[in-house]
Amino acid sequence: MKKRMVFLAALALCAGLLCGCGDGSPASRTESTPAETSLPESQASLAGKDSSQDGEESGPVESPPYLEVSSGGSGVQAARSTYSWMITNEDGTGLDRNAQGPGPASMGEQLPWLEGAGTAELSWDGPAPDSVSVEGVPVSQLADYAAGQPVECDGDSFPLEEGEWVYTVYATWDSSEDWGGYAWYYVGITG
Repeated sequence: MKKRMVFLAALALCAGLLCGCGDGSPASRTESTPAETSLPESQASLAGKDSSQDGEESGPVESPPYLEVSSGGSGVQAARSTYSWMITNEDGTGLDRNAQGPGPASMGEQLPWLEGAGTAELSWDGPAPDSVSVEGVPVSQLADYAAGQPVECDGDSFPLEEGEWVYTVYATWDSSEDWGGYAWYYVGITG
């Protein structure tokens, strides 16, 4: 009888642990997703594009908008890599979305390339960021993280260097009370 009582007590304890310790509220949830650069290009261009990113007041923006980089009449979707994004729900709870993606030196064939001419233009598939900074590095020095050089932006465009360069675009969204965060984007351009 004593063994049966110990067994039932242990079973009840295990059942309590299986039910979980958290309260299950969205405020305590954090989602981590792989960066979109791990998707084939045909899928990456469609991933995450929904009606909430068209800039309308339809609710919080669910993730950092995708970036298209164009130059000389051609365009390519930049690889969106590491990002951190926060959404505040109507009830005041929050949801964090984070992705840890590879840097451009690790991307290999996943790094999109563009034949450029003179300048590159940035366009977003959702709300434009509140701030943007661009850094360029020659392909020959891509593995040297200290080799990056700041690039002066003029609105949504920046001048291209001659030769093969990889550009990092760092964008932040911080003006909304309902959503925001930051993201890194990478694109290779032959100028």
